[in-house]
Amino acid sequence: MIELREITKRFGERVALDGVSIVVRPGTVQVLLGSSGSGKSTVLRVILGLVRPDAGEVLVGGTAVTEATRGAVVQGIGYVVQDGGLFPHLTALGNVALPAHVHGWPPARVRERAAELGAMVGLDAGTLALYPRELSGGQRQRVGLMRALMLDPPILLLDEPLGALDPIVRAELQTQLGSLFATLGKTVLLVTHDIREAALLGERIALMKAGRVIQQGTFADLRERPATPFVTQFLTAQTMAADSRKDR
Repeated sequence: MIELREITKRFGERVALDGVSIVVRPGTVQVLLGSSGSGKSTVLRVILGLVRPDAGEVLVGGTAVTEATRGAVVQGIGYVVQDGGLFPHLTALGNVALPAHVHGWPPARVRERAAELGAMVGLDAGTLALYPRELSGGQRQRVGLMRALMLDPPILLLDEPLGALDPIVRAELQTQLGSLFATLGKTVLLVTHDIREAALLGERIALMKAGRVIQQGTFADLRERPATPFVTQFLTAQTMAADSRKDR
């Protein structure tokens, strides 16, 4: 379980997080939804211990995230960023294998796990032999997901993992991620600004604005029982934009 208790974080005069409290239950998919600058990615960095909050507490699996505990905590977390965050001088397989090499896995075990994950996300050995510059955006994202899953962590944090993809590839990977989440049963916290993605993947959604959580609940809760006018405005804005593009 992941629990944020009244987290506050400032960067100079800017308030990045303002009393954020979120609970992600084990084996569930929670989405952080909001526009750029709403604080979504900062939440992930606080959980990972990359950013220290000014106030509040973060617990992962019942352990408070501190400088002393961070190393142990992050071993149980897989982290996926936009476009995969791959090292360009390593092949796709080299990127996938990095966490295993750090933990001293023997080569045979690395190959076996990589083949298993490749089959899971639809990448064969030939593709894994390529370098990031030779891969499509969707392939790079799949490699990033494989790397995050290499050690079979119980928790996955995904920061706008599909944000840079074209609509067709994005829709395909959204469906694939939904199937993977259901199959693997991991605790997932996914950051996105895309309402369709949130509705498709999130069992619960936390809508953020200016560093604050405006409303939490299911997509139906937000749509049918909005806590503020902003919730309705946010949910309808993308639909109206999509309809406008179709008309053009």
